Amino acid sequence: MRTSIPVLFVVRIIVNMGMWLERFMIVVSVASRLHAIGMGMYYPTFWDLATLFGSVGLFLMLMFLFIRVLPMISIFEMRELVEKQK
Repeated sequence: MRTSIPVLFVVRIIVNMGMWLERFMIVVSVASRLHAIGMGMYYPTFWDLATLFGSVGLFLMLMFLFIRVLPMISIFEMRELVEKQK
């Protein structure tokens, strides 16, 4: 499983979702404590969700733009290319 790229991709996605949900639960639990002082339970509004999805979309766009403009090339491959040109 450690050498399978699809398995590693799925595990990476699950780990990232878990980390994000942990942070989300911290924010929601703090916001829901406001219920004790009379502000009511926290429920995300349209603008909360729009900000969330917009920030995720902006991050993905910038990441894909970075990959498109500056593709990743390993140093090992660059060494081979330099040696072949000599």
